[in-house]
Amino acid sequence: MLKHLRTQHGITLTECCVFDQLRNDFQPSNSSDVSMSSAVSTADDHDKGTGSEAGSVCSLPLASPFTEAGKAKKTQARVDEGLHPFATVDALEFREMTKILNPKYKAPNRDSLTNHLVPAWYAVEKGNMISELKRVSKAAITADGWTSYSQDHYLTVTLHFVRNGQAHDKVLKTKAVYQAQTGTAVAEEIDEILEEYGVRDKVVAATVDNAANMDVAVKKLQIKFPCFAHTLNLGAQKLYNCTTISNWAARIRSVIVWMKRSHMAKVVLTEKQELLKLPKHMLLLDVKTRWNSLYLMIERFCEQFPAIQAAAIDPRIRKPMEKERLA
Repeated sequence: MLKHLRTQHGITLTECCVFDQLRNDFQPSNSSDVSMSSAVSTADDHDKGTGSEAGSVCSLPLASPFTEAGKAKKTQARVDEGLHPFATVDALEFREMTKILNPKYKAPNRDSLTNHLVPAWYAVEKGNMISELKRVSKAAITADGWTSYSQDHYLTVTLHFVRNGQAHDKVLKTKAVYQAQTGTAVAEEIDEILEEYGVRDKVVAATVDNAANMDVAVKKLQIKFPCFAHTLNLGAQKLYNCTTISNWAARIRSVIVWMKRSHMAKVVLTEKQELLKLPKHMLLLDVKTRWNSLYLMIERFCEQFPAIQAAAIDPRIRKPMEKERLA
């Protein structure tokens, strides 16, 4: 084809620079496609008598699958699953991505997103939820107080109801609280949230943990239904008072804590798991307030006991374990 164009039509193809900006990232899967595109454009110019050379094609803003792929790559570099901080919209990469996708679009800045767009979105969603809850006749709530990593305290209230044979759950509010969480204070906060969403008279039961302030709060609201799992967990924790179980749990716990703290112990344990063909599971540590954690810790320890035993006699960690009287 190239020889025919050169000998019969006097056309000499030069290198096309349309994809210069993408050459580092993408290589055309079929070079003949690029050549044919250049040839057709050059032939058209020659037939029209414009006198333009083949290189003039480079100045045309051509769209191609490769330019679209370039957009996709830049988009994928910035957009992925998960939550992102509001500061993302001010990042240079995010701005470049939106400019590539739509040069006419002006992305909001962090201040606009925080103070205008998100509050407006929240107001719309809240209005929709209140309208939906007007059709609910009876409902129940679950409520719990919790503390963030930064030691800020919050109260979350969730509404549960059945409609058309389907169970529905709606988180009404997660509210930051700044006063002592006495039973009376918690009751007032829950009551305020229920009144805000217009469901105070529709709630017939409340499920909470057995914390003293929550117990007082739901009694004041006259909607009490204790959490069975939490009550069962309190009963199961009586095992910690059994001397035999407590002593064995303490010894297991000390080994797990040491192996989690030692980097070399983790390396050796992984090697022994591969050698013994055991699942590469991490050791678990119990938390007294977490349901079933003592059982899960002992179950995992028994599963990995051959690997733990083999790791304990490995020269790389035997001396440190003997030093701390674990071996």
